[in-house]
Amino acid sequence: MRSLKRAVTWLVPYASGRMIHDEFVHSQVDYDAERAAAGVKGFKGLFDAHDASETYWLASRFDANLETLARSLGKPPDYLAICGK
Repeated sequence: MRSLKRAVTWLVPYASGRMIHDEFVHSQVDYDAERAAAGVKGFKGLFDAHDASETYWLASRFDANLETLARSLGKPPDYLAICGK
């Protein structure tokens, strides 16, 4: 759980738009370079904060303070309605 919280916390400045992140620029993985060259969405260019919407909706179930960020990124996924708080 501790590393999950750290990962979600690390992403906050990028998801909130306070910082920008150029995707896969420093990756040493050949497959990442191939996907970027092929124009696969998310493997080239700036991180799209809205891609983190589902992550923060799920995380908000464990930390209510993250719900404001989740709301700013998009609507909750439909399946979240069946998850208890």
